[in-house]
Amino acid sequence: MELRTDDGLRLNYQVVGHGQSLVFIHGFGGYQQVWTRQVEYFTSHGYQVVTYDQRNHDASQFDPNLDSIHRLSRDLHEVLALPTINHPILVGHSMGASVIYDFLTRYPNYPLAGVVAVDQSPRLINSPSWPYGFMKVTRANYQ
Repeated sequence: MELRTDDGLRLNYQVVGHGQSLVFIHGFGGYQQVWTRQVEYFTSHGYQVVTYDQRNHDASQFDPNLDSIHRLSRDLHEVLALPTINHPILVGHSMGASVIYDFLTRYPNYPLAGVVAVDQSPRLINSPSWPYGFMKVTRANYQ
């Protein structure tokens, strides 16, 4: 199915099953089919599973002006406005987790049931108080 965003772009998505909504968000270079086994598993256990291709990925439209993760979190907000989604759990892999982090910042009062981040640190730059970032990158050695 396709959703038209507020800036006129087409996003491809699918909704499968019934029950608690789980929204799966792929990472950079990914597409919604990476979640195929999760779709099968969770729908067979009574969940509604929503997947979508983010703009500039697979079956969704390309946006040559995309320059910010803010637009991707706004797209997520629009996906969550689909009438069958209620109080969802968001699951994001890599860049998909970053989209969720931005979404949480931009829409802090959105009624979510939960969030799962897979393989993405909430802070990529290491600091004295956060040693879990990406490959020992700090403000001093980041290029």
